[in-house]
Amino acid sequence: MKLKLNPLPIVLAGFFTVIYVFAAAFPLSKEVQFSPEWTVSVSNQVGKWTEEKPLPFKVGQVAGYFNKSGDILNFTSFPVKIAISEKFYAPYGLSNDEISVYSPDGNFVCKMESSGFPFIDEDRLFVFLPGGASFSQFSTEGKKLWTYEGFIPVTSFASSKAGAAAGFADGKVLVFNQDGSLKNEFVPGGSKYSVILGLDISADGSMIACLSGLEKQRIVLSRMEKEHSVITFYKYLEKDQIRQSFVQFSENGEWLYYSFEGGLGIVKCSNGKNTEIKMAGIVTSLKPTNIPGTFFVLTKSEDGKTKTVYLIENYTKNSGSFSFEADSAFIETDGTDLFIGRDSRISKIRVHKD
Repeated sequence: MKLKLNPLPIVLAGFFTVIYVFAAAFPLSKEVQFSPEWTVSVSNQVGKWTEEKPLPFKVGQVAGYFNKSGDILNFTSFPVKIAISEKFYAPYGLSNDEISVYSPDGNFVCKMESSGFPFIDEDRLFVFLPGGASFSQFSTEGKKLWTYEGFIPVTSFASSKAGAAAGFADGKVLVFNQDGSLKNEFVPGGSKYSVILGLDISADGSMIACLSGLEKQRIVLSRMEKEHSVITFYKYLEKDQIRQSFVQFSENGEWLYYSFEGGLGIVKCSNGKNTEIKMAGIVTSLKPTNIPGTFFVLTKSEDGKTKTVYLIENYTKNSGSFSFEADSAFIETDGTDLFIGRDSRISKIRVHKD
């Protein structure tokens, strides 16, 4: 069952208002066009499972999956927290002794017999143990694969198919192979107070990027060479971000994206060329499209009420933005489609070039 808007006059008026907002708010280049297609409510009746790719959503205290046709495939409310990716989801509380993992269609996958809270990245399952200084990786059968036990709190974490990386409150970064063995250890340094506030590892595991320190905070890009890390780019930020901050590699590892107070930084990894794009609010999410160099960025205001979506073209050009009020929001992309979640609604906009 496709959950389209009811064709009553008042609902149609609201629908065309959404179309106007999404299609007209961008001062776009002539090449990129937007075609609003549908808006659905996540609280409506769940439709039948389809063969289309399931896309995850999480708004407020509800989460689940939908597809590009507008079917809500799975819908679940969670009282405390939930970890979710395209492959799995796992609701959890504050004092779990075990964590159950489910597939997008709601079927039970496995049980991770561990206390703590889960982290799910694509099909990779982790649990951060009580105390915040240790973590384990589990298989999709619920078997514990390896554990890192430490004493310093983990302040940032990232994984890829090549391994995982953890940043700590003392400013140290540890890089792990797929089997949990330690691949590299380094301290970016350069600041008065050492702490890792943002971190990512490239898909092939060859690069690590981190936002480190307070008082002379900086973004650091390093390349793994045998057992050593070689810093290939760094930049001091004008103002400290006193919170966990956004750091992300592009899927092909050619670009590094990071947040700074007042915008998004973009580094070309091959030559260290840095571009800064001013944005209102705090960067929370970046989603690529299959149009080369075109992606969307979601930010939120300091009070969390105002959300803004930016369109970036050619990796470095801000082509426009629009804002809206919402308690919770998300963006997702699939091919050339943009999906915007706003509280209890999800809208689809097709992005294309003419």
